[in-house]
Amino acid sequence: MHSSVVKFISRCDTCLAYKLSTHGTLGKMGRPKNVSPPFQVLSIDLVGPLPNTRKQNKYIFVVTCCFSKYCICFHFTEPLLILLASTYKTMFFSCMAFLRLPISTVAFSCKKYERYSLRRKDAEFNVGDIVWKRFYFQSDKDAYFCKILAPKFIKCKYEGTEQERTE
Repeated sequence: MHSSVVKFISRCDTCLAYKLSTHGTLGKMGRPKNVSPPFQVLSIDLVGPLPNTRKQNKYIFVVTCCFSKYCICFHFTEPLLILLASTYKTMFFSCMAFLRLPISTVAFSCKKYERYSLRRKDAEFNVGDIVWKRFYFQSDKDAYFCKILAPKFIKCKYEGTEQERTE
């Protein structure tokens, strides 16, 4: 009896037109990140091109905290990589200086970054007397979902003179 009902419904044009699928489609975002403090993992994305606004902006640069889902959005007329990297860097380190949050990992979704900040292996960023140094993950587990080797920044106090730091 069940098989005959299935056969009848599978041939009915009206049933096929209005029948909903039994399973939902999964998104392409990957697995959720395992984070415990806020702003530990930040996810970035560029949305556009969208219809022009009054100020001729067509793109939205979205920065999202993976823990709290807090979003910060920036608008651009053109998606120039230098503008995106400098905006992200300014936002990232101003949050660090103002909020003093324990940021340790950043997940990126694009492959090229500003040369002086994220390509060099010895990149450092100063926020007051705190120095953020870049190093790579020891395993590919965290970097797997980004499709690149994501940079990780650690907070440390630098002992030494300014001349030793620049060498």
